[in-house]
Amino acid sequence: MKMQTVITGSVIVAGSLMSAAALAQSAAHPGWYVGAGIGQSRAQDLDSIDGTFAGRGITSSSAITGTDTALKLFGGYQFTPYIGAEGGYTNLGKFDINSSVAGPTSGTGAGTWEAKNVWSLAAVGTLPITSQLAAIGKLGLAYSKVNLDYSAPGVAIGQSNTGTSPLYGVGLKYSVTPNTALRGEWERYSNLGDAATTGKSSVDAWTMSVQYSF
Repeated sequence: MKMQTVITGSVIVAGSLMSAAALAQSAAHPGWYVGAGIGQSRAQDLDSIDGTFAGRGITSSSAITGTDTALKLFGGYQFTPYIGAEGGYTNLGKFDINSSVAGPTSGTGAGTWEAKNVWSLAAVGTLPITSQLAAIGKLGLAYSKVNLDYSAPGVAIGQSNTGTSPLYGVGLKYSVTPNTALRGEWERYSNLGDAATTGKSSVDAWTMSVQYSF
């Protein structure tokens, strides 16, 4: 009876270990991968643009179109079933600015704030949930170029700013085949731009992507 109990326990432990290994292997097997995605971006802090204009002597009250389409390409290497590194290019879109201007002359102003050239490098963690589904987390840096183009009566602004800022995100990955997966992610690109020249804003991106592993 005791021997049977030991054998049964051993089988259960072995089965659990094999299941855990299968989960990890199916969720993210080591090797190179590439992918592409599309979704929506949202500028979180762009309503502070009036402060940027005030620094240039413009008294304004602005309304911002805070959402646009986000597009991204990415590629990386999965070192283990749990840890990988990923580089990417993201176009976070263009956000419209419409203003009522009270000085130096009265009238209306209009322009755009654009973050279309964002390059990133991040560590990616993978946590298997089932044999096909895994949670993913991302932490890294993003190098961005932000453009501000704006005109109002007697005023014309054309500024750009480049800089490096934090990037982080979370999501889910679903393996459709051993080499193909779908990813749904939320990512935050923090503090893009410059408050004094282009205006500064964090931008959130919600995307759906297809990933192919080699």
